[in-house]
Amino acid sequence: MSNDAFLEVVISWFVKRLGYLVDESRPVKLATHGPASDIDLICMYPGEGHPFKVGFLKKQLSRRLLIESKGWLDYPVKACLRGDLKAMKGSA
Repeated sequence: MSNDAFLEVVISWFVKRLGYLVDESRPVKLATHGPASDIDLICMYPGEGHPFKVGFLKKQLSRRLLIESKGWLDYPVKACLRGDLKAMKGSA
């Protein structure tokens, strides 16, 4: 279960509405020696008749999708709060 409410909505939409199988937060090795990373969602459509069009998207959906979402958990909390304070003309 994801800690990100947006991803939960996306997962629900892909699974319940579109019939995809979804796996979340799969770790990946980076080419550099930086911090570990992950792919937020891996989606695969098990049926026939793909690709198909979804009304609000310009392109058709593929049978296999990798979805990356940037949320507040992807950034250092103190740096984000400091940036928010500066944007609101506060002090850090």
